[in-house]
Amino acid sequence: MTNSDQSHVDPKQTSSFSIVPFENRGTKITQVVFNGSNYDAWSRDFRLALLAKGKLDYIDGTISKPKTTDPDFKSWRSANALVTAWIFNSIDTDLKNTISLRDEATQLWTDIKQRFALINDAHIFKLEYDILACKQGPTETIMSYYGRIKRL
Repeated sequence: MTNSDQSHVDPKQTSSFSIVPFENRGTKITQVVFNGSNYDAWSRDFRLALLAKGKLDYIDGTISKPKTTDPDFKSWRSANALVTAWIFNSIDTDLKNTISLRDEATQLWTDIKQRFALINDAHIFKLEYDILACKQGPTETIMSYYGRIKRL
């Protein structure tokens, strides 16, 4: 399929189980590479990309693994493997070796979230301190200053 053919895929004819021809396991669906310290930015970008592809259900628990006798099982298995590959393709090479491969994308996503999306009192205190200590630099534009505060 050529790039010009990609625009002719009817999104109404696709489901969470379907894989369109130009989606493959080698595709990187986000430019943000997860390095272990950027979980919030990576997960936000990755979820947005999955939502655009109609595959968010594979990590948020909406779609559960069908029984092997279910007619949708093979389609689910293929799409699940694709989402799992996309997750691994978006992780820094050094970090990949520390993450256990799981059979289901939702399990992999949950494991990563539990490990890296730690919200604790010390982190909240540091963020509050950083916000209070944030001052506009003498040569910094108001847009840049606002952006720093907004990120915090």
